[in-house]
Amino acid sequence: MKKPSSVSTSYPFIVSGETARIIHTLLPLLIVGIGILYCPEGSEAYLRAFSYLFFAIAGTILSSAWIAEFAYQYIFCCRRLQAQKNESSKMRYEEAWETTRASWMFASLAGFVRARYLAGKPTAIVFTLAEAQPEAPEAIWLYIVKLIAVTLLVDFYMYFKHRLLHWRPLFAFHRDHHMFHNPSPFASFAVAPVEAFLTFAPVLLLCFPQLPILAQAYALWVTGFVWLNLYLHAGYIGHISETILRSIGLNSSGFHNIHHEKTIQNFGELMYIWDSILQTGNHPA
Repeated sequence: MKKPSSVSTSYPFIVSGETARIIHTLLPLLIVGIGILYCPEGSEAYLRAFSYLFFAIAGTILSSAWIAEFAYQYIFCCRRLQAQKNESSKMRYEEAWETTRASWMFASLAGFVRARYLAGKPTAIVFTLAEAQPEAPEAIWLYIVKLIAVTLLVDFYMYFKHRLLHWRPLFAFHRDHHMFHNPSPFASFAVAPVEAFLTFAPVLLLCFPQLPILAQAYALWVTGFVWLNLYLHAGYIGHISETILRSIGLNSSGFHNIHHEKTIQNFGELMYIWDSILQTGNHPA
């Protein structure tokens, strides 16, 4: 008697690794090309804005990654999460390369915003609470509530973007990030161009003055996001950091490292609220 064959899931399409590599090669050039050809402030203004942002962002993140890894290992003497796995300088270079490529993607998108700002045109970035919240210019508490709500919305988007990229037909766009099974801070933004585009494309909303955001709050939010990512991919665990982050609902190195080790759980990128609600999380004790 013939054994029944196992049920296989069929998909209308699956992006191959070769297709993903071609797209990842062309996309960074395409975005910069669009900026050169179609930026309203002109190609020279766009290139100046893009170049400044690329070197500033890549330099800041890579130097911060080096400082973070040195501090975790030698100053705070944190415990390595996957000490049994060998680390290699080759893997660090690959992490740094992907992070640099992601910095290029962010700079190519944010270049539109910076070019507009330097040209003296209005953007979403404002410097007073009265401009950011004209309906209640004195109510700082209300603006904080709004920031928390926006953070939850952003995290919702990031969670489902991440889960979508783990869907088998699209996983080729995310696979490179999972080459780093035992990550370091250099992998903090080591995502390929398609994922970087999906992650950073919302920065284009800053071109619209109808969506004002307080510059000081935005700078603190972005700085916090960068440092959180440096810790999520640290490969080390600091008990004080874990306790503080978990108590306010944020992800931690212990939480995200499980995702790199097993790939099928812990999809949250900022918080673990959606993993908890949708039961895709495994938070270590």
